[in-house]
Amino acid sequence: MSKGKIAIIGAGPGGMAAALAAIRVGFDVTLFERMTEVHAAGNILNLWPPPQKVLKLIGVDTDDLGAPCKVFFKNPQGHVRAEVMLPAEVEREYGGGFIGLLRRGLYQRMLDALPPGVLRLGHELTGIEDRGDSVMLQFANGERDDADVLIGADGINSFVRRHL
Repeated sequence: MSKGKIAIIGAGPGGMAAALAAIRVGFDVTLFERMTEVHAAGNILNLWPPPQKVLKLIGVDTDDLGAPCKVFFKNPQGHVRAEVMLPAEVEREYGGGFIGLLRRGLYQRMLDALPPGVLRLGHELTGIEDRGDSVMLQFANGERDDADVLIGADGINSFVRRHL
């Protein structure tokens, strides 16, 4: 039985993570993305152990997701200022602790974890109507949707934030 309906605007990593977590605990989720396909922003990233653990908890396949790497910080002259050292048990659990990976690989794993029908591409949000106990969403393609909760994961120029 569903705990309610959540609409999430924006299918970047934050929106996908929110969708996967909400689905895991029993909500009916629709993830709306204005683009006609999901694009990874940027190229390479390092994941610390906590996000790796969360990805596993929300159903993302993290096996061989990236390559173990060491993290250190250098000053402009190239001298090492700090090296991040993780406890041995963390390195064992996470195959080296930090992993370096391509963003597209992470996005694909997150997309693969979404149940069919959750992601709706080509849905640019153009209107929000607060109805007290629900919210009505209007999209540029003429479609409308109703939800109990609205989550804005639509980036720095968030339509949702502007209209709250």
